[in-house]
Amino acid sequence: MNMDGRTKTFRIATKAMCLCICLTIQTRCGAAITLQLEPEYESQSFSGGRTGLVRVTWHNLQNQKTETRLRLQLFQTSFSTAAPISEQLVETVVTLAGQTVVQTNAVYFPDVRAESRFAIRWIDQRDNIVGSTEVSVFPGDLLKKLNELAGNGLIGCYDPEQRIMPVLAESSVQLDSFESDDSNAFIGRLVVIGPFNFQRQTDFDLVATLEQLTRHGVGIVWIQPPSELADRLKPSFYIVNKNAGAIVIVQNNFVRDLANSPRAQSRLIELCRLALKPEPFSLPHNRSQKTKNL
Repeated sequence: MNMDGRTKTFRIATKAMCLCICLTIQTRCGAAITLQLEPEYESQSFSGGRTGLVRVTWHNLQNQKTETRLRLQLFQTSFSTAAPISEQLVETVVTLAGQTVVQTNAVYFPDVRAESRFAIRWIDQRDNIVGSTEVSVFPGDLLKKLNELAGNGLIGCYDPEQRIMPVLAESSVQLDSFESDDSNAFIGRLVVIGPFNFQRQTDFDLVATLEQLTRHGVGIVWIQPPSELADRLKPSFYIVNKNAGAIVIVQNNFVRDLANSPRAQSRLIELCRLALKPEPFSLPHNRSQKTKNL
């Protein structure tokens, strides 16, 4: 073989070797990621000091069946440390070509004193970071704050369908079963009305009773039943100032799944705070405007 032939052969071999090296580097650098984490449109919330089920949605990017072994790392985003709080293996994700699957993973979240943000990093068997999920963690005894709002007195609760009262009672909230049209019999500061059809399930004028309570400065949170008019636009909640008190009208889905959703529990606490101390609503301000006004 002459010099030109050997040179041509060497160049071909060199190109082939470079291609193999590039493919190897691509795989190790994460180009061979097979899963894609789909975005969550509603932030998940959990109670601290307990194990919660974190929901994730995976999409197979390949045109063939894949099995991806994953592990997760838990970080508290409010801390500056880069070290994870915990790390654990999770169930292998098996997906067909182009398939999207929903997976739940049991994760233990540490105790927190106030709402805190955590991030879960998902890592595959090649150490590729395939996604991250942000969640909110609340104190485990969150609903006990209602006792403080009520001045450590009893909270009136009228809940014919028993959707709210059992949850509050289990959380050691001090309750007074409010089942009478005699508003003078209640001496507390706060009343919570559960979701029910008051026009069909009460034998007294509930609206008149609540208005009478507001004359004594009582704050009221009234959770509405699911609306029968799905196309009618309604705000999540609104405040009706009456006499010396206020009634906060709340749509049912705003505090849905109160027993299992710390986010819903946090919302109920804020709604009760508004009922006791109504605040006027205003236009939102950007950061530069707030700084200028300080």
